[in-house]
Amino acid sequence: MKRCWLLLCLVSTNTVAGAEPIEFARDVLPILSANCFACHGPDAAERQADLRLDVEANAKADGGSGPPIVPGRPELSTIIERMTSDDPELLMPPPSSHKTLKPEQIETVRRWIAEGATWQRHWSFQPLVKPAGTLDDQVRADLTSRGLALRDSAAPHTLVRRLHLDLIGLPPTPEAADAFAADPSPAAYERMVDDLLARPQYGERWARMWLDLARYADTKGYEKDLGRTMWPYR
Repeated sequence: MKRCWLLLCLVSTNTVAGAEPIEFARDVLPILSANCFACHGPDAAERQADLRLDVEANAKADGGSGPPIVPGRPELSTIIERMTSDDPELLMPPPSSHKTLKPEQIETVRRWIAEGATWQRHWSFQPLVKPAGTLDDQVRADLTSRGLALRDSAAPHTLVRRLHLDLIGLPPTPEAADAFAADPSPAAYERMVDDLLARPQYGERWARMWLDLARYADTKGYEKDLGRTMWPYR
């Protein structure tokens, strides 16, 4: 029996050790946002106990009863103590909120703290990082991994047609296609791209795509079919 228990412990340890690291923005922030930020978030009017869990410095500071988050030490982190408490006066979220954390959610927060509680800003607020390679490099690497090779360059008339359809959604005029095909300079392609990007049709084509994604329509399509206000789409 002791051997079986030891084997089980070893398997459990290896499983955790080989698991993917917890990421704050991806794994922890949604849990805190849904269950904690209503009372411990950015809204000063609703904030309780002067505690903010949406700001790293506050979440890791000792407000008098111990730091909510102690990097690397979940057993000292009061947020874990509150999440697992049997006392309804201490349990967080409180029973009055009608919110209950699942065991796997608590384990996610616990693991994140044990791994160092690295804080990450939302991806949209993080500074841009220059890619290690170009898009072409990534395409080549993917093709190589699949045992494939790049095709030969497209013929000029084919290339100019693809450019027009991709960028402005309209085919080139015969004159534009012939002029592009007759220009052998390496800069001809870049000039054509710059010209298409500067055209109103480019903005119209891609604005149309985003309007479709936003489910835009000229009217509400319901009951009296009233017109829509335009400002949200501008």
